[in-house]
Amino acid sequence: MAVVAIAAVGAIGCRFDQAGVDFTGDGGTQVQGDAGDSSGDGGAPLATGDMRLLYGEVAIDRVKSKHWERSSRLWDDDAPLPKAGGTPLWLIEQVTPAGEEVLAAEIKTVGGHALAAYRGGDGGWTEDWRRTTTLSADSKRGFDLAVEASGDVLAVYGNDSPTPSYRVLSGGQWSEEQKVPLDDGPGPMPDTNTGAVNWVELVPRPGGDEIALLYADSNRDLVGIIWDGNQWMEETAKVLETELKRSAVTQDVANRAFDGAFESQRGNLIVAWGRDGWASALTTRWSRATKTWLDNPDYQSGIVNGTPHYVDLAADPASDRVAAAFYDLGDGTERLGLAMWDGSQWMDKGELDSQTHDVNDQAIGDMPGQVTWIGQSHIALCIYADDQEGTLDWATWQTGRGWALENDVALPGKGYTESVAIGGGPSADRLVVLMSDQNLRLWATTYAAGQWQISNGGQPLSTVVSAGDAVPFSIAEKP
Repeated sequence: MAVVAIAAVGAIGCRFDQAGVDFTGDGGTQVQGDAGDSSGDGGAPLATGDMRLLYGEVAIDRVKSKHWERSSRLWDDDAPLPKAGGTPLWLIEQVTPAGEEVLAAEIKTVGGHALAAYRGGDGGWTEDWRRTTTLSADSKRGFDLAVEASGDVLAVYGNDSPTPSYRVLSGGQWSEEQKVPLDDGPGPMPDTNTGAVNWVELVPRPGGDEIALLYADSNRDLVGIIWDGNQWMEETAKVLETELKRSAVTQDVANRAFDGAFESQRGNLIVAWGRDGWASALTTRWSRATKTWLDNPDYQSGIVNGTPHYVDLAADPASDRVAAAFYDLGDGTERLGLAMWDGSQWMDKGELDSQTHDVNDQAIGDMPGQVTWIGQSHIALCIYADDQEGTLDWATWQTGRGWALENDVALPGKGYTESVAIGGGPSADRLVVLMSDQNLRLWATTYAAGQWQISNGGQPLSTVVSAGDAVPFSIAEKP
């Protein structure tokens, strides 16, 4: 497909001015680039629509921070967080409706792994609590954070047992660690799984306090249960799958082979995943009205001609649509499949790229793409790792047209995409797309009004991001 160049130092048709990078791409479209770093004082607090990037770097024992200003489109360097006592592996940042910033970080220490929770921002960060974990590998994100509409924050994490643990941040205080009410043997609680928790995903309902917990264990089981804002609803606990997609190399669930999203209007939960040995994908649904799951999952044929190793879902903030991306990361040929839940059925299903980045089952721990919605536009956007260096690769969905691959966007100097994170909430007028590459560089672009813009003056935000088999960066917007 054609490549739209958005910035390249010394490239034909490019020129630098005081505002950043300005240049004419394919079809004569004028593309204005974001400026580079400002003074880097990091002293201004996040304004509405601003975003915080937190990231780890090789051989640096603390989380580093940058502040992206929506008004200027500049990146400010902030003061780093307190020393972490090891290398940051996985980071999840959230910002509450009141603007409080919360970070959960998995740290690789000399003795193993630690999970630490921080609060702060431009005024400095404080470590609230830390626990030693026995997560089995760097490549598995066994924790997550999610924010209720009330502003409370839920943290869930594995602890080398079949039952996840959790804490709640409410009124400025974290609760003591508790167990999700599952797997008590002969007791009254639901017994769901027997393997150690490896992958954790929290899915908040837009505008509400419900949060779905989805987790995968070492036996490749997938379990779902709903938090109602005050407690876990034990009656909603369900084993959704017993044969999640495993890696042909590691023989375990090496990527997040599942995801979920709540419909924004009715509040039903949609879950999708890859089953080992099955082409395409499976889906199920939890009804908020009846508090029940479908009896059996639905097999969705025709989405992708392989088994998804990695799945990503996103709810349209202005309808009950849910966009879904399915990434096959090996088994002979790597592929991208996309689909759309319209509130009653899956539609516009199909494989859009039959040869994505050729990783040969080696993309352990990677999150090689993301799907999102462009504000309230009813337009979905998918980023994915394709089979060439120096580009951002993407597709969009629109009503009546379905999914379509778009012209690649040139990013001179960028390697193959490894992992992706997108910042920008339901009312955002601009998306910030972060991509790590195989050269340990972290790149940023922004998207608004149908145009891509290079960020940070065409230079990577970091040249030594501690990628490895984890995703050590996270971006969150102040609502």
